[in-house]
Amino acid sequence: MLFKDRNEKRHQDRLSQMMFGTRRQMKKESDIQSLIANVDYMELMEHVDTIMKSYSEFKPFINKINPMIGRFLKK
Repeated sequence: MLFKDRNEKRHQDRLSQMMFGTRRQMKKESDIQSLIANVDYMELMEHVDTIMKSYSEFKPFINKINPMIGRFLKK
């Protein structure tokens, strides 16, 4: 009973809620698995492919500017 009263006081203490916010509830494992089940892997792979293509297009530019950034950071 002693611990129940403490927990109830924590939930009812408005000053603590205002100062520190409310505690976040841990997501249940079923919520996480439902998110994983709803992932469209083909769309995900398309996005990864787009990112890799963009990187390969910018790679020459990155290689040219990398020594300049290195010199700037050394000073």
